[in-house]
Amino acid sequence: MFDLARTGLINVCMQFSWTNRTETQRVSKELTSVSIELSTRCNLDCISCPRKAAVDFRPAHMEDAVFLPLLESLRALKSLNRIVLIEYGEALCNPRAMEYLRALGTLGAAVTLVTNGHLVTPQCADLIAGVPLEEVVFSWDDPVTSSSSPLRVGAQLEQLERGIGEILSSRRGHGTGRPLLALETVVRRENAAHLRGIIAHTRGMGIEKWYVSNLFPYREDHEAEIIYVNQGKPLPDLRRLLKREMRECAMTVAGQVADIPRRCPFMERGSLFVTAMGEVAPCMELAYTHRAVYFGNPRTHHRTIYGSVTGRGLAEIWGLEDFRRFRECFLYWDFPDCSTCYDPRRCYNRTDLREDCYGNPTPCGECLWAKNIVLCP
Repeated sequence: MFDLARTGLINVCMQFSWTNRTETQRVSKELTSVSIELSTRCNLDCISCPRKAAVDFRPAHMEDAVFLPLLESLRALKSLNRIVLIEYGEALCNPRAMEYLRALGTLGAAVTLVTNGHLVTPQCADLIAGVPLEEVVFSWDDPVTSSSSPLRVGAQLEQLERGIGEILSSRRGHGTGRPLLALETVVRRENAAHLRGIIAHTRGMGIEKWYVSNLFPYREDHEAEIIYVNQGKPLPDLRRLLKREMRECAMTVAGQVADIPRRCPFMERGSLFVTAMGEVAPCMELAYTHRAVYFGNPRTHHRTIYGSVTGRGLAEIWGLEDFRRFRECFLYWDFPDCSTCYDPRRCYNRTDLREDCYGNPTPCGECLWAKNIVLCP
């Protein structure tokens, strides 16, 4: 007999039903995209950086002992078509970053670099355009009326412009038309009114594509800054605010209402995340244990690791039974939608247990990426 008590599929806040699930999505059977963390160190000190919320966080660079087996593992993947250099630190902080970029460029997959742009030297720009990388995504969140950045402490607008200019110059020299230059801006109440100005100014710098994401609140005091809502109409409405820019520019704008069907972009794409230490997680959100706050309700995200590239290849890790079963949970969303919970403040599962009220150990039921509220390149 199927024993709900034994499996832990008991819901204290809402009733789960196998026959009443309306959320479905595609889950890739193939591993097509790998996100890599070349460094957890950074040259800036952003006030909303997830590193500040991570438990027992240790700044580190990826080293050859991790990168070389990772490279061979990537080379063996027949289905690989995309590599993204992203997360907890600045990739270009790694002293071997240029060497690693050159090596990744030999794999035949499109490589995207996410960077604050302040460490782009002429030599680095020449390598980026010469490989060439597919896309470089710069980050900037502040008004362009000031040269310094209160949200990204240590950032300078002229440094961003210089980095963009270096790559544009190298791109012209190589004549490849690559990389595409993009900008990601994390919108919060403090900078929403300046968003159109940021887009116009960076368009003049040479940016060709924009990603507009919402703030992920890692602390309670971030809650006052979010402009997305659980239900109803958000103010300001980003799509209305950027109506003209969306018509004129290549732009991806995050949603602002949580009351929508979920779709995990990482499961749909067939991706995983490799930390600077070589540990393999389903996505960057599950790579580190950290605190998060959802509509005023705190929660601890416990990391979920399926192996290390120093011990197993990515294809082997991808094929592990536990990892496969985890991915299949997204076919029909075997996770509670915590945004619809009637009393999350009293949810014992959120505050005291390491599992949700369906028995899952991961916080995927409350994921802002799955709600299209937070997005990544």
